[in-house]
Amino acid sequence: MPEARRIVFRMLECDKPIIARVNGHAVGTWRDGCATCCDIIIAADHAKIGDPHVNAGLVAGDGGALIWPQLIGFARAKEYCSPAT
Repeated sequence: MPEARRIVFRMLECDKPIIARVNGHAVGTWRDGCATCCDIIIAADHAKIGDPHVNAGLVAGDGGALIWPQLIGFARAKEYCSPAT
């Protein structure tokens, strides 16, 4: 976790824009956390971004729960941070 935190903070502090290209699934600490910290996200139509922690009964603690509402709005972020039905 310290390494993941360091990567996310460095991405947020970067002076240059960071662009993510998502062509598949971006789930979990490394993928969705890093993709959502980017300034620009270019995703394929079939791309999936999600956080599987909640399906296991865990809090989404990799940054998704904090960053997603700022990017896509609170109501939509709740959909991604809720367990799959």
